[in-house]
Amino acid sequence: MAAWPASAAAQGVPTPEPAWTVSAGQSITVAAPNAPPGASVFWFLISAETGAMYPLLSATTTPAILQIPQALPGGLYTLEADIGAGPLRSMWTGPALAVTPDAVVRSQITGQGLFDPFFVYRHYHVLPVFQQGDFGQGQTIVLYEASDVLWSDVAQFDMLFGLPPVSAATVAPDGPIGIVGAAQLEATMDVEWVHAMAPQAHLVLYEAPYTGDAYNHAVRYAAAIGAAAFSLSYYDPRGFRAEGYLTAPADNLEIERAAKAGVGLFAAAGDFGLAGTQDRLDWPAANEYMVAVGGTMITPLGQDVWWQGVPYPWDAGGYGFSDYPMARWQADEWVRLGLLGSPLDALVPGLVHRYLPDVSFLAWNAPIVANGVLQPSGGTSLAAPCWAGIWALVQAHYAQTYGADLQGAIVPDVLYHVANATGPAPEVLPAFLDQAFGWPAPFTAQIGFGPPNVANLVYDVAALYAPGQSGSSGDGFMILG
Repeated sequence: MAAWPASAAAQGVPTPEPAWTVSAGQSITVAAPNAPPGASVFWFLISAETGAMYPLLSATTTPAILQIPQALPGGLYTLEADIGAGPLRSMWTGPALAVTPDAVVRSQITGQGLFDPFFVYRHYHVLPVFQQGDFGQGQTIVLYEASDVLWSDVAQFDMLFGLPPVSAATVAPDGPIGIVGAAQLEATMDVEWVHAMAPQAHLVLYEAPYTGDAYNHAVRYAAAIGAAAFSLSYYDPRGFRAEGYLTAPADNLEIERAAKAGVGLFAAAGDFGLAGTQDRLDWPAANEYMVAVGGTMITPLGQDVWWQGVPYPWDAGGYGFSDYPMARWQADEWVRLGLLGSPLDALVPGLVHRYLPDVSFLAWNAPIVANGVLQPSGGTSLAAPCWAGIWALVQAHYAQTYGADLQGAIVPDVLYHVANATGPAPEVLPAFLDQAFGWPAPFTAQIGFGPPNVANLVYDVAALYAPGQSGSSGDGFMILG
């Protein structure tokens, strides 16, 4: 394990030539001069070629042992640090580093055109949240899974992208479930990408057979432990339909209770486009208290558009109307758009049903490590857990800003409120990406409000739901100081 040259560390200024040659995957010992030991630090590299920022999330203090991500492109970088958290942080520029890439890893990523966490952080504006010192710390995310994972896969993923060791626990109320077929890939993707989006959040794998009762218990568990977010992405709603779950109000009441307790409940909207929506776009994503998450793909111009099945020609981001009644916050949105309270109601009866999705995220060609192999994955199964990680960032920032948790707000209601809020009282920022139509982002059939600008979303929630202010809620909930 190498250490910084003493002269470079003491000077704390960039040098004309690389002060240090390192290899991707190498660990280095670093210290920010004049920073108190143990201070909160966000370490990152700036590419001299592109100006792109690459976060070094393996450590967040000084002094620290940093892992140079194995997947980092080769080239010349400047090592920098933001010291402290929030508006009082200070910045420090260290020496230049010449990074020798891991040719095998880079060829796998570029050859498959993978959208790795580095790209996702920049594209969805996550990096400003990290720079503020918000990494999901103090938040718990529950992942409902039908399989265990190989933790060696997770450790390999962390090494590739410079993530810290994951904090995780397993809850298996019916006993150990083990590695279960295709469900393993789902669980692995969920763990790796939730960890990427919220690197310091605590993850709980709730492992149970895939039944309505087990899901019901998992939601209750998430509420009982005060989880910030809950994600379900591996699912077949037709199985729940066969159990009579669509006609079980008492079971849906558990979802409502968890949402009112402050748990952000995220569910994949499905990977089957508009076809077969009555079979595939039902419980639990269509429950009004869930956030239904659709999928996007990214064009060569860098725009998010509805995921139309590329590179998986048999799949596409799910959308359409379900058997459930429309959520109150969604009905308000559709009235605003002129789609309700008009003759269109009689022409298209489905408009009065719950429409999916509410929001979206990247759903294709993301890297995972499964059974020791770096490979592409995707679907709304990727989008839903990523949103759970994003919501943990929202909660972490709120807690850091106000010293208290965001309470009394129902997450889907919050998202609809933020999407339609405009300044200046309080001033808010566009929280959803929409390069085509401007802002506020329109609600569109295939992707809802679309993917988030994460930094703006984090800021807006803190501004609109400050302690003592009234938040928008269909149930009259208020944010109390």
